[in-house]
Amino acid sequence: MKPIVFCMALVLMATTSASARQLYRWVDPSGRVFYTDKLPPKEARSIEQKKLGDRPPELPLPYELQRAVKSFPVVLYASDCGPPCDDARQLLDQRGVPHEDRDARDPVIRQEMARFTGGPVEVPLMLVGRSAVKGFEPGEWNRTLDAAGYPKTSILPPTFAAEKAAKQKAAAAAAAKAEAGKPDIAKLDAGQSDGGKPDTGVAEAAPAPAPVSAEGAPARGANPDIGATR
Repeated sequence: MKPIVFCMALVLMATTSASARQLYRWVDPSGRVFYTDKLPPKEARSIEQKKLGDRPPELPLPYELQRAVKSFPVVLYASDCGPPCDDARQLLDQRGVPHEDRDARDPVIRQEMARFTGGPVEVPLMLVGRSAVKGFEPGEWNRTLDAAGYPKTSILPPTFAAEKAAKQKAAAAAAAKAEAGKPDIAKLDAGQSDGGKPDTGVAEAAPAPAPVSAEGAPARGANPDIGATR
């Protein structure tokens, strides 16, 4: 009895999965609208095919990796430090170590790094669980990853790298968009440098000359020093 129930459950799961991927909308000759996961009959009209869940689900990590990631998650703190940071990224990629990348140029991230190291901040920095490894030395990094149970060579699914690259590209685009929306502080400061007045780009008008009488003397009420020759 149990094997029969198990088989029926598998069939139900397969049917549900298929219906989630593809759905048909159609109208019968009497004008009634139907939604089915099977091809409409020949007499159906206004057939529309709905595609649901086109994006394939992310493949789960192999069990060995799942166990290592759960017990000793890896975080890489790096920046544009040249070969040391590049070699650190390459080592993690070659071993297929899922990890989180954090930008060490961010002041908040640097404070976080200082808490782990208890001293000067040095990049690259690898955090494996609670163990921090400063600077890049291949032997030390490999020994730390070995002790955490990470495989020596990559056993990641083939799509993992592509998915990670897509996520990184999307994150970079979002960061660039946010940066572009920030005001230009340098221009704002320059505008405030002239007596605290913002620079509007319009020149101030010169003061109007004092009125002069027909005889060339300043008119009454005007400042006699304006336009006078000494």
